[in-house]
Amino acid sequence: MGKSGLQNTKGEAPLVFRRGFSFFCCLIALLVLPGLCIAQSPTDLETIIDRALAEKLHQNPYWHVLLHYQKQGSGFKSRVDDPNFFLAPDGKTNPKAELLADVRAFFQSWDEDAEKPHAVCRFPARFAWIASQIGCLASAFPVRECPRFEKIYAAMAPDSAVLIFPSAHINSPASMFGHTLLAVEAKGQGRLLASAVNYSAVTGRTWGPIFAYKGLFGGYNGYFSMLPYYDKIQEYSDVSHRDMWEYPLNLTPEELRRMLLHLYELDNIYSDYFFIDENCAFNLLYLLDAARPGANLAGQCPYVAVPVDTIRLAEKGGFLDGPPAYRPSKMTRIEHLRNGLSGKEKKQALEIAQGEAPPESAVDKIKTLEKQARVVDLAAETASYRYTRKVLSKEDYTQRYRSILAARSGLGRQDSPPVPEPAAPDSGHLSSKVWAGGGVNDGEAVCRLGWRPLFHGFDDNPKGYEKGAQIKVLNASVDYFPEKGRVDLHQVDVLDIFSLAPRDAVFKPLSWRVETGFRQMIDPDGSRGAAYVFNMGGGISKDLGPLGLCYALAEADFAATPGWDMGYGAGPGLRTGLLADPAPWLRLRLEGKGTCYLLGDDHTALTGLMESVIATSQNTGFHAQALFQRSRDFANTELNLSFQIYF
Repeated sequence: MGKSGLQNTKGEAPLVFRRGFSFFCCLIALLVLPGLCIAQSPTDLETIIDRALAEKLHQNPYWHVLLHYQKQGSGFKSRVDDPNFFLAPDGKTNPKAELLADVRAFFQSWDEDAEKPHAVCRFPARFAWIASQIGCLASAFPVRECPRFEKIYAAMAPDSAVLIFPSAHINSPASMFGHTLLAVEAKGQGRLLASAVNYSAVTGRTWGPIFAYKGLFGGYNGYFSMLPYYDKIQEYSDVSHRDMWEYPLNLTPEELRRMLLHLYELDNIYSDYFFIDENCAFNLLYLLDAARPGANLAGQCPYVAVPVDTIRLAEKGGFLDGPPAYRPSKMTRIEHLRNGLSGKEKKQALEIAQGEAPPESAVDKIKTLEKQARVVDLAAETASYRYTRKVLSKEDYTQRYRSILAARSGLGRQDSPPVPEPAAPDSGHLSSKVWAGGGVNDGEAVCRLGWRPLFHGFDDNPKGYEKGAQIKVLNASVDYFPEKGRVDLHQVDVLDIFSLAPRDAVFKPLSWRVETGFRQMIDPDGSRGAAYVFNMGGGISKDLGPLGLCYALAEADFAATPGWDMGYGAGPGLRTGLLADPAPWLRLRLEGKGTCYLLGDDHTALTGLMESVIATSQNTGFHAQALFQRSRDFANTELNLSFQIYF
């Protein structure tokens, strides 16, 4: 039979059928696609809004991340306090209203003469996410990218990011718990040329008590900022003597872009800054959450946000990419160089740094090349430190530093041992603690329970923390005496800060402490009662090497209790002690204190303390304490052993 013209020789569908099918597809496209992907009239905006509502984008956790919403009662409230961060009048507390206001703003045409940038250029992260959720409808938006952001992004050429932890600086109230920031590295450039992303409070010059009050109760505005990373290194490492830890992050290019899109939205946007929770550590988590949808690091943050917890949460969320890099501070480098020298050699290096001796004197008085190089290296570091502390003028420093470097170059290459790397901050115990134990109080059996939400003390495992730093917040314990069935408040340290900063020929810091709270004290009749106490003092401490830190402080004490004849007492005191860490798992402390209450209830009080900490793991350990107290003609002795758990 002859072949029909409607049937080809390869068994394909008839030509008429294929043409009819193509016509049918074109007809469907003409009828359907204009309503889905092409928006030319006001009804098209409503189509996008309907899709956003149908997808319940305002309930999406990532929308809550971008707006920093947190659950509050039956609703939500943004942690951002700047009204410029919201387009809806009630956007701070209404995720749905803010979503609709943003969609409407994104739908506006570009106006180059407008005073404010287009909404897409104000909130490019929100736009990018909404566009990704509504599919082809996103093509209806008249503006689909922010030229200013794209220009900045191209100039940065971001390739990777690093989480930075400068160690605690106890002499700075804003940095007592440490700090966290990010460094964004450009492709093909070293870390020093990275861009540092920092969140901090703008405080200005504020008197100490006012500074503390405003910091605790949100009296300052916090802002994100970006500046060269080498400036932050100079600020933290060279000027503030803070070691730095650099944790590489495993962000993909897409995640890095999402993070920077959100950071762009936060430019010049403030949030109320709280030292305890809404601080640098907490707000940095939102950038990581924006980078990786579903991470929810901010939602996992404890009720108190400590900077080191940022590192722990990032590790838990799978953000860290390998071990951290350690960057010792100038102070640490100087101490390391001094440890390998004799007293005469240390003195010679200091004389060279101060301009009292020429650098060549190291060659004349020291026999070995290795020691000569070490003395000159120490002189160079010390001269640089004196310049950062503004002891040397720029002209004197430049001239002296050049002469030291010239002398050093004549000694050739002499490799010195690297600075020993201490335990990383995230290897220390967690920030909160509970403990339970028992012992004897003045011959009577006692059981003790305690709890402390923050942070670290001399009665804790020292690993990962500054050796001479103690910060206790709301440290509380109660005693139960089973023989009498009595429960007593043992102590409540509302705040207890103790800073032991050792002095030497180069560094001359002041050691100090401040404490306020409630504790048991001896009454005139020999019984014990709760008293409010306030103590502050200052003095010196010295590093004795393997023997530990010894210290002596002159103090002022105040106590108020209804059990005393006058109801209160105030007077000077003296505290001396020794703090030693003979092993990584062992801490020992000896301390004695005497107070002469000259005002109010006139008497003398003496206290002696011996305690030890034995770490059994990162977050468990034993604490043993012997406490002797004498007031007037009465004395009291406590012996206690407790088991501590950190969480």
